[in-house]
Amino acid sequence: MYLIPWGILSLLIIGIDALSKYVVSENMNLHQSIPLIEGVFSITFVKNTGASFGMLPGGRWLFIIITLVMMGIIIGYTVKKQEKDKLYLLSASFIVGGGIGNLIDRILTGEVVDFFDFCLINFAIFNVADCFIVVGVILMLVYYFVAEIKEKKAENGGDTDGNI
Repeated sequence: MYLIPWGILSLLIIGIDALSKYVVSENMNLHQSIPLIEGVFSITFVKNTGASFGMLPGGRWLFIIITLVMMGIIIGYTVKKQEKDKLYLLSASFIVGGGIGNLIDRILTGEVVDFFDFCLINFAIFNVADCFIVVGVILMLVYYFVAEIKEKKAENGGDTDGNI
């Protein structure tokens, strides 16, 4: 029961990602760029057949399998361990929502719609799902780092509350 809000958060992320990709796809031409902050940030419509940052172009089935396995691991771990830590659940929701958002594109079209373009640093063009995945991974690393510290404190007789 405690997982329902986190599942809803993942579904919300999937919806926001799909809506943003739909709006860009329907209102822009492929490779069209709309500067929002001249020379710094644009909305640039591209389609990516690769992984993050365009790596391994054309690896559709590899990415589908990897994403399914990763989503299965995260969801399986969360359910099996009955994980209740809010930071863990938030990070898992972000990763699952973003992962499924891009997975849907890969399954339906074989490519992912990207549009956030930081021109200033010549960074890869990315999307809403990518943002949630990156933030989710960072939060997951923070969770595990803090959990490790708490575990060492507990081993040394320190008092912990069991929640990050």
